[in-house]
Amino acid sequence: MNTVIEYPMTKREKVKLVNRLRKTKRNFKESSDFQEFLIDCYLFLGPSAYGSRIEKRWIKEMGYKKMSTYNRGDYMDGDEYVEFKASYESFDRYTFLHIRPHEDVDRYDLFTVDKKFKHNVYSIPKEKIGDFIYNKKLLSGVCNGTSEANENNQTVEYRFTIKKNQMELLEPYLTTGKKMKKTYEKFWK
Repeated sequence: MNTVIEYPMTKREKVKLVNRLRKTKRNFKESSDFQEFLIDCYLFLGPSAYGSRIEKRWIKEMGYKKMSTYNRGDYMDGDEYVEFKASYESFDRYTFLHIRPHEDVDRYDLFTVDKKFKHNVYSIPKEKIGDFIYNKKLLSGVCNGTSEANENNQTVEYRFTIKKNQMELLEPYLTTGKKMKKTYEKFWK
C-alpha cells in the first residue's frame, strides 16, 4: 500500500525552501560549534561532501597530520596511519563505504553521528576490520560490482551497515583515553 505523506507546505513554499537550501549549500560556512557544524553538514550537504568536511574538521580539531600519500589513509595519529569514515544514523543504522583493506593503514576511525547529533569514534585496528566488512549479518559486501566480479581484484572497496541493535559489536573499539576525553569536554560543554 502506497502512503502519501502530506507536508503542511504549498508548492511555492517548497520551491522557496529548496532554493534557500541550494544557496546555503553553495555558500556553506562552518559553525565554530562542532555539534552545530554536524547538523549543518547533514542539513545542507550530501554524503560525499559532508564526509570530507567532517574529516577535514576532525583532523584540525584533533591536531592530526593530514596525509597526502596515496594508500596511507587520511591522517596520522602519532605514528599510526588512519583511514577516517563518517556516517549519520539513518533508519536506525550506520553505513560505512569505501573501506579499502588493501591500503597500508594501521586503523580505521569510524565516526558516527546519532539522531541527536552527538558523535562517537570507534577505532578499529586494521586486522579487525574484516570482522565488519565480511560479516553478512551487517549487510556487508563490495561497494561496486559483485563479489564474483571482484574475485581476482586486489583493490576491492567494501561497505557495511550496522544497525543500532548491533552496536555492541563496535563498543569494544569506542575511543577513550586522554586525547578523546579532552575532545569530548571541548565539544560537549
